[in-house]
Amino acid sequence: MQQQHDEDEGLRNGQKTEYLVVGTDEGFWSEMWYVSKTLKHHFSGNLDRFKCIKCMNDVETNTGDNQFYFIRGIGVVDIVSGVEKIRVQSVFYTQDIDRNVLSYDQLITQGFTVKFTGDKCKLFPTFSVPLNNNISIKFGLTKEEEMGVTEKQKMMNKESEFMMFKTNYLNDHFEKLEISSNEPDWKVMILQTMKFKDFLDCKALLNMMDDDEYIGKYKFILQTKFEEMVEWFITKKVGVTTRPIPAYASNNRKVSLLDLYLEIEKEGGHRRVTENNLWPKVAKDIGFEYSDGELMHLCTQCTWMSLPITTNLKPFNQTFMIKK
Repeated sequence: MQQQHDEDEGLRNGQKTEYLVVGTDEGFWSEMWYVSKTLKHHFSGNLDRFKCIKCMNDVETNTGDNQFYFIRGIGVVDIVSGVEKIRVQSVFYTQDIDRNVLSYDQLITQGFTVKFTGDKCKLFPTFSVPLNNNISIKFGLTKEEEMGVTEKQKMMNKESEFMMFKTNYLNDHFEKLEISSNEPDWKVMILQTMKFKDFLDCKALLNMMDDDEYIGKYKFILQTKFEEMVEWFITKKVGVTTRPIPAYASNNRKVSLLDLYLEIEKEGGHRRVTENNLWPKVAKDIGFEYSDGELMHLCTQCTWMSLPITTNLKPFNQTFMIKK
């Protein structure tokens, strides 16, 4: 979804903003890399792409209108372009982007030459980076790989610290918006004060998401409220407290329940997606692999997303208890 937004923006301005790196489109979606002429930093939303990474709580706001990228770490990646492996330093890890994007400006600063041909490009590094490829007898990994595993685990262990940073930043941001504007943003105030006590509250939130422009402008606070709503339903109405919210894919990447819901709606609803076996497509369209389709299906099975908003919980409770 974010990729489509960026491409549409580029087309409106009469120019393409992202170019596929030659040779990276021969495998999985998570292995594809793009070069952006608008972003000022390298970004990846896939933790598995990093050889090593350091924890870093930061936010990048220079990404387009009303877009934030919350940074969880900074590290080194190896880009496989055909038979060639290219090492790139200082890449930000964020769960707010659904692809791997290199900044053209940062590449030039780092000494790369970028050659563009149509909608693709090729990277030519000026310098080579020395690698420590000695294999450890004990673990069967190189020293660098051992360090990478440890660093990734350390970063994931700081999930609560990162979420606190993100929440505090967003609260401060929206407070400043209200103070700086001549009139308060009532839509923000309504979202901030919204509580979930019955299905009418859920319906009220969903009614706010009929407008794509509204979703783009208030995306982050909507994501938070959407997850609050799902958590309320699962814990208070269904009585399940063991389900992790939000869900995570096998590569430790967070599944955005809001993006998942919007994609299902775009495809015609839960029933149509299931009957036509569109779960792999749904997974792909929100930035995961086709093989993650079953995970997306499971994410909806343990929430109310597979149902219309009603006040009758009995049929769903019976179905859920059987599945559980």
